[in-house]
Amino acid sequence: MNAPTRRLTPCSVDAPFGAASPQRVLKDNDTFTISDAYGDMEAGLRQGVFQGRLRVLADWRLRLNGERPLLLNSSVKPDNSLLLVDMTNREQPESGLGQGALHLFRTRFLWRRASYERLRITNYTDGPLALEIAFSYAVDFRDIFAATTDTDRIGDASFRAEIEDGSVRLHASHPLRVGSFARVSFSGMAGDLGPATAVFRVVLEPHEVRPLFVVTEFFSAAEPVCDPVDYEIAYQQQTADLLDREEKPYIASNNVDFDALMSRSAADLVTLSTGTSSASYPYSGIPWHDTALGPDAILTALQMLAFDPAIARGVLACLVPSEVVARRDASCGDGPLATRSSVDPGRTRGRHQPWSSEMTALFVWLASLYLERTGETAFLERLWPTLTDACSELDRRAGEDGFVWCEGPVPAGPVFGVSPDAMALAEWGLGDASPRASCETQAYVYAAKSSLASAALILGRDEQARALRAGADALKRRFADAFWQPDRRFYAATLDHRRGGAAASGLHVAAALFAGVAQEAGADSVACAVTADSFFSGWGVRSLAAGSLRYNPLSYHHGSVWPRDNALLAAGLARYGYRDAALRITEALFDVSRFTDLHRLPELFCGLPRHGDEPPTFHPLACSPSAGASAAPFLLLQACLGLSVCALGRPCVRFLYPRLPRFLTELRIEGLRLGDGRVDLVVRRHRDDVTVTVPFRRGEVEVVVVR
Repeated sequence: MNAPTRRLTPCSVDAPFGAASPQRVLKDNDTFTISDAYGDMEAGLRQGVFQGRLRVLADWRLRLNGERPLLLNSSVKPDNSLLLVDMTNREQPESGLGQGALHLFRTRFLWRRASYERLRITNYTDGPLALEIAFSYAVDFRDIFAATTDTDRIGDASFRAEIEDGSVRLHASHPLRVGSFARVSFSGMAGDLGPATAVFRVVLEPHEVRPLFVVTEFFSAAEPVCDPVDYEIAYQQQTADLLDREEKPYIASNNVDFDALMSRSAADLVTLSTGTSSASYPYSGIPWHDTALGPDAILTALQMLAFDPAIARGVLACLVPSEVVARRDASCGDGPLATRSSVDPGRTRGRHQPWSSEMTALFVWLASLYLERTGETAFLERLWPTLTDACSELDRRAGEDGFVWCEGPVPAGPVFGVSPDAMALAEWGLGDASPRASCETQAYVYAAKSSLASAALILGRDEQARALRAGADALKRRFADAFWQPDRRFYAATLDHRRGGAAASGLHVAAALFAGVAQEAGADSVACAVTADSFFSGWGVRSLAAGSLRYNPLSYHHGSVWPRDNALLAAGLARYGYRDAALRITEALFDVSRFTDLHRLPELFCGLPRHGDEPPTFHPLACSPSAGASAAPFLLLQACLGLSVCALGRPCVRFLYPRLPRFLTELRIEGLRLGDGRVDLVVRRHRDDVTVTVPFRRGEVEVVVVR
């Protein structure tokens, strides 16, 4: 698909929620905010300031002389550290104000569980102006899911206020939140503070600039209350914290839109990462999944492994269990391992967390690939008992046919990080209690055993390597016999003990290709299918093909387009040599980013067909930013270039039949690290040919190009 020839705004900034209205997101560890483009927050629009899974500040609105200002510009800095909003006044003849007399510059950032805001007002007239600035506010201390639906499941959402010198304490009335409160502190102007509104009346002289500062903090019953930190001091410290973060590879090109996509994606991954500098963990997405979901984090780390292995190390460190408890649970969602994290980035410290079979296999796969990418044998040696126990547990979970099965109805909770209906891709109902073996589970079990066999050889564990390789090869043969459907020339989504394979045409095949369990002949048929119109919407590959029984392009799973799963599919297609198909997916998703706010790919969007230069249809429940979608451009780029990075032995960067999408003629990758070495690369397209040059190299890093 050619890129659009003109740019369209998804909708006006005053559009209702659900119509892809631009929203502004900030995040710092467990604190995040969702506001509209003005910087205002309204409870009814699923906005607010959230501390963990709790919405604390539900309403926050600015008014100038009783009216909302006019929006001029709204953006978030490329590193996601600061919200910047330019506004001016509406015409108010009764107040002697002509439109555009004032400039209102609003900024906001988060630091250490507090929100810092500054409103700077400039009078551009030649006379004094009397102004009334008002902030209205409310708290509700509700769980995020209760706060963003019509039903509050945990009780009263009222609050009481205490007025102090320059601040307001808003106390929770929730029975589960007694003692918690938000403190809103104002400085820079004298005002009248009330339980729901703060009003500041000021006269601005000609060309005078007047700032107003607001700090909003959140305290639980057990926390000590201290004085708020000054805005400027907090901003300097936040900037210093950002500079302390580890240097990442830099990717740039001849295309400014692509550069914006890559820089925003990289920044979003940093923003979503929660924890300490030694063990940071990418939370899945805002607002619904601002939490540690194991499979999502592992898939994000897999997508980023070539460019940024530090993400994988953080995920592995946060997930590595200090206890491994074998379990026999009949639920699909609660798998064979329950773990207690030795390093925990958030609220789950000290709790046991159930591991699904998919998560167990993905953990082993990521750890094994991390060894190849970094050469850190000592790190993997420490993990080795856990990895071998995990593979043994997967074997214990397997049936006589060698497949890992789950029993019972599809649970009312995430399975493999998705909603309850995600497995209902076939003709079977949600409540069916028949045992199932999913395509994804077998694919990732194969990848776990295959990659761990390679790792065992590197570590000198030859006998374990042979056993793991034999198990992986046997599973691949069984998979081809059981899951391949000759009549449809497609892999089944699931197997059922009583009814055989489910004949759904879904994006579950991405796992089979990405993990390498698919046969060559099967990959050829899949490549043809996913690039046909029934699957390919013009904006990407749908999660379920048009014409399938449950197909609905407006749904969350049954026909929508997921950038993460498209990236996994593209990488799988490239693995089997279908580089043209990978390029087509890459070009389509790049086109999507040209229509999105801040060039940010959402978690998913609707699978309606593409029509000319009209924008894609966005989904109202999509997380944005989303870790999986943010990592997708990096894996797509890796798939197009045939890029692999190995630090074992002599460090090597390898390009296998590299291609560049049509929107790129030159690509620069700077600061790609391999152990103590570093390399800068320049990839150029000359018609259908691609050349790779090395303008900088430190250490013994080999660069190999196979054409």
